[in-house]
Amino acid sequence: MANPTEAPPGDFLHAVEQIRSHVQRLDSRLHSALRGLGILAELDMIVQAMRKQLDAAQVTAKQVTAKMQQLQKLVDTSALIHLVAGIEPGA
Repeated sequence: MANPTEAPPGDFLHAVEQIRSHVQRLDSRLHSALRGLGILAELDMIVQAMRKQLDAAQVTAKQVTAKMQQLQKLVDTSALIHLVAGIEPGA
């Protein structure tokens, strides 16, 4: 069970996906606004760096989510074994 003060891993993955969407919208709007100012190359480099970081964060979030699900299954299985065997918790 997740600690009430921590967001579930799925929420983290959702947040990364939301940030990716916001970056895409920001990039699109900035391109429209800055097209004639000659600074699009710098903007493109910044956005590309942000996308790479988001890609890495998304991969990590997916891996962490999968590991957390595996650990939760292990905890559930362990609890079931203890329940069936009549073993006291913490023993």
